[in-house]
Amino acid sequence: LSQISKQIPSLSPLVSRPRRRSPAHCPRGCLPPRPFSISMIPSSSDGRAARSTALAAAGSILVAVASVHLLRTTLDRRRRSSSEGNDDATLDPMDDDPADDPARKIEDDWERSAKTSLKRSMYDNVVMLSLERAPMCTISAKKARWYVKKGLGEWTTLGEYDECYGEYDVGVRCIRFLHAENATGARFGVNMTDHLYLRSAKQNICVGCGDDRRHMRHYIVPYSYRALLPPEYKTHMSHDIVILCPDCHVRCEGETKVRMQSLEQEVRARLGDGAFDISPIVDDPERHRVRNCAIALARRGREVLPEEEAKEAERVVREYLASMCGDEERRELLLSGRTDLRKTQIQKACSVKCHVKNPAYLTPSEVVVRSLKGEGDVEEFIKGWRSHFVEVVGPRYMPNGWSVDNPVISGKEARRRGKEVVEVW
Repeated sequence: LSQISKQIPSLSPLVSRPRRRSPAHCPRGCLPPRPFSISMIPSSSDGRAARSTALAAAGSILVAVASVHLLRTTLDRRRRSSSEGNDDATLDPMDDDPADDPARKIEDDWERSAKTSLKRSMYDNVVMLSLERAPMCTISAKKARWYVKKGLGEWTTLGEYDECYGEYDVGVRCIRFLHAENATGARFGVNMTDHLYLRSAKQNICVGCGDDRRHMRHYIVPYSYRALLPPEYKTHMSHDIVILCPDCHVRCEGETKVRMQSLEQEVRARLGDGAFDISPIVDDPERHRVRNCAIALARRGREVLPEEEAKEAERVVREYLASMCGDEERRELLLSGRTDLRKTQIQKACSVKCHVKNPAYLTPSEVVVRSLKGEGDVEEFIKGWRSHFVEVVGPRYMPNGWSVDNPVISGKEARRRGKEVVEVW
């Protein structure tokens, strides 16, 4: 304040403090002067103005000191970071964001793909031999252990005189099936030995670029379509499930979504917009009624409501709670009305959701799959996706025997359902 008084003359007589004298030089009854405080400024208009000016000046000084301290701290931090070789701390604020650095993007993509990659190899390549030791297919180690546990097969090794010698290394562990026919009398291995894809060993690498570090399971036929197909088109059918690295997967998924939108537009044009204009969510009037009755009971209470209205509201709430109860005894107790409704039960009825899924709504994928009429349309649909995959990815490491024209239906599932098909696995 002494420094401020030099700049503000009106405060000089108020701020200047007299020199303290010793008690020996002080007359009897004279008290030493009190230290200066802002409250000593006279309460006149000039004094109030001087007091406000002093407070504003003091606040400005504090802000300036804090700013200087913050600036010095920032400069020291940048100087230390520069000495340690950290270039990010010395970047100009007007420069580009460090997140745009290509090296940083590659590192982030690698960490993101590591979370979505397969944690184990997709193919175990356990060779399955028939009773005559003819190769039928390759299966997973889990499936092979299941066959052995059930007494349907036994572990063995591949010899030099086996029929599949040359396709696999000698001494490879495999499983030999112990039965020549299945429960229906059909011979095991029929249609299997003729297909190279079923017998070939699959590599655990990206079929597009050959990357052997990061693997993702990719569905050639989009999973939203595949899940809606009949069982014989997806059970025991791994032909259209391949391995891709995250880069190839993202590139293929972009083109896949474009083709899905194109198919949906074709179906929309053929069936009309009515198949797509149905709302997925509808309001349930019965749930609205339950909620309104519960809110009335919670806010006003049974004693305040008219007798008939209170009975009706309680009946509706009890019926709803009984329908949601799984215990038969508690359900009967709620419907009988022998016990009063608890506060928690009324609150549960108040929080009921009135918006429910529309049972008549069909997703675009369901509309597309339901538009397929007969096995011929399904086969053409699947082979069309195979051709699309080949055009987009350009795979160079597909398993031996994989082809766009391979069968699209599982022979085992087709025979189980009594379907007579010409070309099956």
